Amino acid sequence: MPSAATFTVDEVEGVKRTERLFSGKPVTNNERFAAVLDDLLTPRSQMWHALLPQDEELAEDQDVKVYLERLNKLLFALRYRPAANFAAQKAQGYLSVGAFGNSCLFVDEDVGVGPRYRQIFLKEVFWAENHVGVIDTLYRKFTLQARQALQAAKQYGWTEVPPRIVKAAENEPFKEFDFLHCVRPNEDLVSRRKDYRGMPWASYYLALEGQQMLGVGGYSSWPYAIGRYMLAARETYPGDGLLGGDPDLERGEENHPAGWAESGRSAAVTHRGWGAGAVQSAFRGVESRSTQ
Repeated sequence: MPSAATFTVDEVEGVKRTERLFSGKPVTNNERFAAVLDDLLTPRSQMWHALLPQDEELAEDQDVKVYLERLNKLLFALRYRPAANFAAQKAQGYLSVGAFGNSCLFVDEDVGVGPRYRQIFLKEVFWAENHVGVIDTLYRKFTLQARQALQAAKQYGWTEVPPRIVKAAENEPFKEFDFLHCVRPNEDLVSRRKDYRGMPWASYYLALEGQQMLGVGGYSSWPYAIGRYMLAARETYPGDGLLGGDPDLERGEENHPAGWAESGRSAAVTHRGWGAGAVQSAFRGVESRSTQ
Protein backbone atom coordinates (compact mmCIF):
# COMPACT_ATOMS: atom_id res chain seq x y z
CA MET A 1 0.00 0.00 0.00
CA PRO A 2 2.00 3.03 -1.23
CA SER A 3 0.17 5.46 1.06
CA ALA A 4 1.63 3.61 4.07
CA ALA A 5 5.09 2.90 2.69
CA THR A 6 6.92 4.72 5.47
CA PHE A 7 7.82 1.93 7.89
CA THR A 8 11.57 2.38 7.57
CA VAL A 9 11.78 6.06 6.63
CA ASP A 10 10.54 9.32 8.09
CA GLU A 11 7.32 10.35 6.40
CA VAL A 12 7.00 13.73 4.72
CA GLU A 13 3.54 14.96 3.82
CA GLY A 14 2.82 15.45 0.14
CA VAL A 15 5.66 13.23 -1.13
CA LYS A 16 4.80 10.94 -4.03
CA ARG A 17 5.06 7.29 -2.98
CA THR A 18 4.36 5.42 -6.20
CA GLU A 19 7.74 5.67 -7.93
CA ARG A 20 8.42 1.95 -7.44
CA LEU A 21 4.89 0.82 -8.21
CA PHE A 22 5.17 -1.38 -11.32
CA SER A 23 1.57 -2.59 -11.28
CA GLY A 24 -1.62 -1.21 -9.82
CA LYS A 25 -3.22 -4.64 -9.41
CA PRO A 26 -2.11 -5.28 -5.81
CA VAL A 27 -3.42 -1.88 -4.73
CA THR A 28 -6.73 -2.44 -6.51
CA ASN A 29 -7.10 -5.95 -5.07
CA ASN A 30 -6.47 -4.63 -1.57
CA GLU A 31 -9.11 -1.92 -2.01
CA ARG A 32 -11.59 -4.56 -3.16
CA PHE A 33 -10.70 -6.76 -0.19
CA ALA A 34 -11.31 -3.85 2.20
CA ALA A 35 -14.61 -3.01 0.52
CA VAL A 36 -15.82 -6.61 0.89
CA LEU A 37 -14.92 -6.69 4.59
CA ASP A 38 -16.64 -3.37 5.17
CA ASP A 39 -19.77 -4.51 3.36
CA LEU A 40 -19.97 -7.91 5.07
CA LEU A 41 -18.80 -7.13 8.60
CA THR A 42 -19.75 -3.51 9.31
CA PRO A 43 -22.38 -2.33 6.80
CA ARG A 44 -23.56 1.17 7.60
CA SER A 45 -27.10 0.45 6.43
CA GLN A 46 -27.64 -2.51 8.79
CA MET A 47 -27.60 -3.05 12.54
CA TRP A 48 -24.59 -5.40 12.51
CA HIS A 49 -24.18 -5.76 16.28
CA ALA A 50 -26.52 -6.82 19.09
CA LEU A 51 -26.51 -6.86 22.88
CA LEU A 52 -27.48 -10.01 24.76
CA PRO A 53 -27.40 -10.84 28.48
CA GLN A 54 -25.23 -13.72 29.64
CA ASP A 55 -28.11 -15.15 31.63
CA GLU A 56 -30.29 -17.22 29.27
CA GLU A 57 -33.40 -16.66 31.37
CA LEU A 58 -32.99 -12.88 31.15
CA ALA A 59 -32.59 -13.20 27.38
CA GLU A 60 -36.20 -14.39 27.21
CA ASP A 61 -37.58 -11.57 29.35
CA GLN A 62 -39.58 -9.11 27.23
CA ASP A 63 -38.62 -6.03 29.26
CA VAL A 64 -34.94 -6.94 28.98
CA LYS A 65 -35.30 -7.41 25.22
CA VAL A 66 -36.88 -3.97 24.82
CA TYR A 67 -34.19 -2.33 26.95
CA LEU A 68 -31.30 -3.97 25.11
CA GLU A 69 -32.83 -3.14 21.73
CA ARG A 70 -33.05 0.56 22.66
CA LEU A 71 -29.52 0.48 24.04
CA ASN A 72 -28.23 -1.22 20.90
CA LYS A 73 -29.77 1.45 18.68
CA LEU A 74 -28.21 4.16 20.84
CA LEU A 75 -24.80 2.51 20.59
CA PHE A 76 -25.13 2.25 16.80
CA ALA A 77 -26.07 5.93 16.55
CA LEU A 78 -23.16 7.02 18.76
CA ARG A 79 -20.70 4.91 16.79
CA TYR A 80 -21.74 6.38 13.45
CA ARG A 81 -22.06 10.00 14.51
CA PRO A 82 -19.64 12.23 12.56
CA ALA A 83 -17.48 13.10 15.57
CA ALA A 84 -16.87 9.42 16.37
CA ASN A 85 -15.26 8.92 12.94
CA PHE A 86 -15.83 5.16 13.07
CA ALA A 87 -16.63 4.50 9.40
CA ALA A 88 -13.57 6.25 7.96
CA GLN A 89 -11.16 4.83 10.54
CA LYS A 90 -12.47 1.29 10.19
CA ALA A 91 -12.09 1.48 6.42
CA GLN A 92 -8.42 2.36 6.89
CA GLY A 93 -8.11 -0.65 9.20
CA TYR A 94 -9.42 -3.03 6.55
CA LEU A 95 -6.86 -1.66 4.08
CA SER A 96 -4.12 -2.18 6.65
CA VAL A 97 -5.19 -5.77 7.29
CA GLY A 98 -5.12 -6.52 3.57
CA ALA A 99 -1.74 -4.91 2.95
CA PHE A 100 0.18 -5.87 6.09
CA GLY A 101 -1.92 -8.49 7.87
CA ASN A 102 -2.36 -6.25 10.94
CA SER A 103 -4.44 -3.28 12.06
CA CYS A 104 -4.78 -1.28 15.26
CA LEU A 105 -7.88 0.75 16.17
CA PHE A 106 -7.77 2.97 19.25
CA VAL A 107 -11.14 3.34 20.96
CA ASP A 108 -11.18 6.49 23.07
CA GLU A 109 -14.03 8.13 24.96
CA ASP A 110 -15.34 11.65 24.81
CA VAL A 111 -16.76 11.71 28.33
CA GLY A 112 -20.45 12.51 28.33
CA VAL A 113 -20.69 12.29 24.54
CA GLY A 114 -19.63 8.86 23.31
CA PRO A 115 -16.79 6.77 21.87
CA ARG A 116 -14.20 8.03 19.39
CA TYR A 117 -12.14 5.93 17.01
CA ARG A 118 -8.71 6.36 15.48
CA GLN A 119 -6.79 3.97 13.26
CA ILE A 120 -3.19 3.79 14.45
CA PHE A 121 -0.39 3.51 11.89
CA LEU A 122 1.39 0.20 12.46
CA LYS A 123 4.77 1.89 12.53
CA GLU A 124 3.81 3.49 15.84
CA VAL A 125 2.86 0.39 17.82
CA PHE A 126 4.37 -2.70 19.39
CA TRP A 127 2.23 -5.28 21.17
CA ALA A 128 2.81 -8.48 23.14
CA GLU A 129 0.70 -11.50 24.07
CA ASN A 130 0.08 -13.14 27.41
CA HIS A 131 0.59 -16.84 28.11
CA VAL A 132 -2.62 -17.84 26.27
CA GLY A 133 -1.93 -15.79 23.14
CA VAL A 134 -4.16 -12.81 23.94
CA ILE A 135 -2.68 -9.34 23.40
CA ASP A 136 -2.43 -7.67 26.80
CA THR A 137 0.42 -5.16 26.42
CA LEU A 138 0.89 -2.35 23.90
CA TYR A 139 3.43 0.44 23.49
CA ARG A 140 2.81 3.31 21.08
CA LYS A 141 5.25 6.03 20.07
CA PHE A 142 3.57 8.98 18.38
CA THR A 143 4.00 12.68 17.67
CA LEU A 144 1.83 15.62 18.63
CA GLN A 145 2.11 19.28 17.75
CA ALA A 146 2.69 21.53 20.73
CA ARG A 147 -0.86 22.88 20.56
CA GLN A 148 -2.24 19.34 20.27
CA ALA A 149 -0.25 18.31 23.35
CA LEU A 150 -1.96 21.01 25.41
CA GLN A 151 -5.33 19.92 24.05
CA ALA A 152 -4.57 16.35 25.10
CA ALA A 153 -3.39 17.57 28.50
CA LYS A 154 -6.74 19.25 29.05
CA GLN A 155 -8.68 16.14 28.05
CA TYR A 156 -6.61 13.56 29.91
CA GLY A 157 -5.78 15.67 32.93
CA TRP A 158 -2.03 15.98 32.43
CA THR A 159 -0.85 18.47 35.03
CA GLU A 160 2.89 18.51 34.35
CA VAL A 161 3.53 19.20 30.67
CA PRO A 162 7.24 19.91 29.95
CA PRO A 163 7.90 23.67 29.91
CA ARG A 164 9.47 23.51 26.46
CA ILE A 165 6.22 22.15 25.01
CA VAL A 166 4.18 24.83 26.78
CA LYS A 167 6.48 27.54 25.42
CA ALA A 168 6.39 26.06 21.93
CA ALA A 169 2.57 26.11 22.01
CA GLU A 170 2.81 29.90 22.28
CA ASN A 171 5.60 30.59 19.79
CA GLU A 172 5.66 27.50 17.52
CA PRO A 173 2.27 25.80 17.91
CA PHE A 174 2.87 23.38 15.02
CA LYS A 175 6.22 22.10 16.25
CA GLU A 176 6.10 18.34 16.86
CA PHE A 177 7.18 16.39 19.94
CA ASP A 178 7.39 12.66 20.63
CA PHE A 179 5.21 10.85 23.18
CA LEU A 180 4.67 7.31 24.42
CA HIS A 181 1.49 5.54 25.44
CA CYS A 182 1.64 2.24 27.28
CA VAL A 183 -1.34 0.03 28.16
CA ARG A 184 -0.78 -3.15 30.16
CA PRO A 185 -2.47 -5.20 32.91
CA ASN A 186 -2.94 -3.34 36.15
CA GLU A 187 -0.67 -5.25 38.51
CA ASP A 188 -1.75 -3.12 41.49
CA LEU A 189 -5.49 -3.61 40.97
CA VAL A 190 -7.67 -2.65 43.94
CA SER A 191 -11.12 -3.97 43.10
CA ARG A 192 -12.94 -1.71 45.57
CA ARG A 193 -11.58 1.48 44.03
CA LYS A 194 -13.78 3.44 41.63
CA ASP A 195 -10.92 5.33 39.96
CA TYR A 196 -8.22 4.04 37.60
CA ARG A 197 -6.67 1.97 40.41
CA GLY A 198 -9.73 -0.25 40.27
CA MET A 199 -9.56 -0.78 36.49
CA PRO A 200 -8.04 -3.93 34.96
CA TRP A 201 -5.89 -2.02 32.44
CA ALA A 202 -3.26 0.53 33.43
CA SER A 203 -2.46 3.44 31.10
CA TYR A 204 0.68 5.60 31.06
CA TYR A 205 1.38 8.69 28.93
CA LEU A 206 4.96 9.92 28.72
CA ALA A 207 6.72 12.81 26.99
CA LEU A 208 10.12 12.04 25.52
CA GLU A 209 10.88 15.75 25.84
CA GLY A 210 12.47 15.83 29.27
CA GLN A 211 11.58 12.13 29.69
CA GLN A 212 8.62 13.04 31.86
CA MET A 213 5.63 11.02 33.01
CA LEU A 214 2.51 12.96 32.01
CA GLY A 215 -0.30 10.94 33.47
CA VAL A 216 -1.33 7.58 34.89
CA GLY A 217 -4.82 6.27 34.27
CA GLY A 218 -6.72 3.16 33.38
CA TYR A 219 -9.34 1.50 31.20
CA SER A 220 -12.23 -0.76 32.11
CA SER A 221 -11.80 -2.58 28.79
CA TRP A 222 -8.89 -3.03 26.37
CA PRO A 223 -8.72 0.22 24.31
CA TYR A 224 -6.77 -1.02 21.26
CA ALA A 225 -8.67 -3.29 18.87
CA ILE A 226 -5.98 -5.36 17.11
CA GLY A 227 -6.77 -7.03 13.79
CA ARG A 228 -4.57 -9.95 12.70
CA TYR A 229 -5.22 -11.75 9.42
CA MET A 230 -3.87 -15.25 8.65
CA LEU A 231 -1.72 -15.47 11.77
CA ALA A 232 0.85 -18.26 11.40
CA ALA A 233 1.81 -20.63 14.19
CA ARG A 234 3.99 -19.09 16.91
CA GLU A 235 3.73 -15.62 15.38
CA THR A 236 2.58 -12.42 17.04
CA TYR A 237 2.42 -10.39 13.82
CA PRO A 238 1.10 -11.71 10.50
CA GLY A 239 3.58 -10.59 7.86
CA ASP A 240 1.90 -10.99 4.47
CA GLY A 241 -1.72 -9.86 4.42
CA LEU A 242 -3.20 -10.63 1.01
CA LEU A 243 0.25 -11.50 -0.33
CA GLY A 244 0.15 -14.81 1.49
CA GLY A 245 -2.53 -16.06 -0.88
CA ASP A 246 -0.86 -15.04 -4.16
CA PRO A 247 2.11 -17.26 -5.08
CA ASP A 248 2.62 -15.35 -8.33
CA LEU A 249 3.00 -12.16 -6.34
CA GLU A 250 5.51 -13.86 -4.04
CA ARG A 251 7.65 -14.87 -7.04
CA GLY A 252 7.24 -11.54 -8.78
CA GLU A 253 5.54 -13.12 -11.81
CA GLU A 254 2.82 -11.81 -14.11
CA ASN A 255 4.05 -8.23 -13.86
CA HIS A 256 3.96 -8.30 -10.07
CA PRO A 257 7.18 -6.94 -8.55
CA ALA A 258 8.84 -9.14 -5.97
CA GLY A 259 9.24 -6.09 -3.80
CA TRP A 260 5.54 -6.19 -2.95
CA ALA A 261 6.06 -9.45 -1.11
CA GLU A 262 8.88 -8.00 0.95
CA SER A 263 6.98 -4.83 1.87
CA GLY A 264 4.41 -6.79 3.87
CA ARG A 265 7.07 -8.69 5.80
CA SER A 266 9.07 -5.55 6.53
CA ALA A 267 6.11 -4.17 8.46
CA ALA A 268 6.21 -7.03 10.96
CA VAL A 269 10.00 -7.00 11.19
CA THR A 270 10.00 -3.27 11.83
CA HIS A 271 7.46 -3.73 14.63
CA ARG A 272 9.54 -6.32 16.43
CA GLY A 273 12.82 -4.40 16.30
CA TRP A 274 11.38 -0.96 17.04
CA GLY A 275 9.09 -2.02 19.86
CA ALA A 276 11.44 -4.28 21.74
CA GLY A 277 14.20 -1.70 21.68
CA ALA A 278 13.31 1.96 21.66
CA VAL A 279 9.82 1.93 23.16
CA GLN A 280 10.29 -0.40 26.11
CA SER A 281 13.69 0.96 27.11
CA ALA A 282 12.44 4.55 26.96
CA PHE A 283 9.38 3.66 29.00
CA ARG A 284 11.38 1.85 31.67
CA GLY A 285 13.77 4.80 31.95
CA VAL A 286 11.01 7.33 32.53
CA GLU A 287 9.09 4.97 34.82
CA SER A 288 12.11 4.40 37.04
CA ARG A 289 12.75 8.12 37.39
CA SER A 290 9.12 8.83 38.23
CA THR A 291 9.20 6.37 41.14
CA GLN A 292 12.37 7.75 42.71
